[in-house]
Amino acid sequence: MTKWLSSAIVILAAVAVLAGSVGTAGAEDDYGVQPGGPGYMPDSSDHWYCFAYVASGSRQRYHDAMAYLDYGTVMTDHYSSTCGPSTDVWSYEISPIPNAPVEYPRGYAPCMVRTGLFGWFCEAGNLEIDPVVIWLETLAAGGGAWDLELNLNKTIRHETGHTAGLAHFELGSRPNSAMASGHVPLNFAFLAYSPHEVCHIYNRFGGPPC
Repeated sequence: MTKWLSSAIVILAAVAVLAGSVGTAGAEDDYGVQPGGPGYMPDSSDHWYCFAYVASGSRQRYHDAMAYLDYGTVMTDHYSSTCGPSTDVWSYEISPIPNAPVEYPRGYAPCMVRTGLFGWFCEAGNLEIDPVVIWLETLAAGGGAWDLELNLNKTIRHETGHTAGLAHFELGSRPNSAMASGHVPLNFAFLAYSPHEVCHIYNRFGGPPC
């Protein structure tokens, strides 16, 4: 993927974020340990992340996803050059993704170390992406380089959203956002979280109900 194309995706994503921030909130959706949620909530608003197994050419997408979580919500991102017990999110690119609840997923964000009451909070988890599946699904949909780059970024932001407690939804059932499941068409709204999803993260850390 050319550097200019990746940079263009990021710039257009910023435009989509600004547009999405004033849109109508989506329908009620589950969060955290509620049915439909990822089964956990972040244990703190500080989100430390590292690269356990991600090629250097792919890493900017993860930095961009975490930076968006930082400026788009109340959470703050912190990059660690090494992965350790206190690192919240360990990032992997692997094909196929092992131990996932479905066969050949695009991504998976399991909590590996739980803490707090009933183990509802995640101390450390994985952010696992399968670029091969994303490429094959883009190819099957007739997409080109732009579609692939958008879907790679969207999937990373989708799984990052899970690490923040957000639930996913079927494409078309709610306003477009990064939490839509599966391959998505070329629309930069899929790189942003909806105002309702952002509200859930604010509510987790003391904000008003959504």
